[in-house]
Amino acid sequence: MPRQLATTLALVTCLLASGVHWPAVQTLGWAQMIVNHARTMPLAEAVRLTFSGEELCAVCEFVQAAQDAEKHPMQAGGGGEKLLLAPGPRTAVVVTPPVFLTGITPEDHWAAPARAAPPVPPPRA
Repeated sequence: MPRQLATTLALVTCLLASGVHWPAVQTLGWAQMIVNHARTMPLAEAVRLTFSGEELCAVCEFVQAAQDAEKHPMQAGGGGEKLLLAPGPRTAVVVTPPVFLTGITPEDHWAAPARAAPPVPPPRA
């Protein structure tokens, strides 16, 4: 079952990425137009009027605007903004234990440790 679900999700994702959903929505719009026109005129005339392009329904206008927006994203009112999916810069917060617990003040904590002098080399014979 999980493999079949993953395969189905991958197929749906590929279809949506390729833009196949717009022709599907357009087909539904045409079917709706044919049904609406067929109520008042013969079916052949309803089909001719639907596909003539003389009048567009709301679905047809929506699909056309959406396809134009996909082709020209900057002209569709996007304004050139970009959606950033990466998180912004973060500030580091250093938390030290209170002085009364450790007896070490913050100045002592950040001071460089004292180094011992290097050992003197043995004399050469």
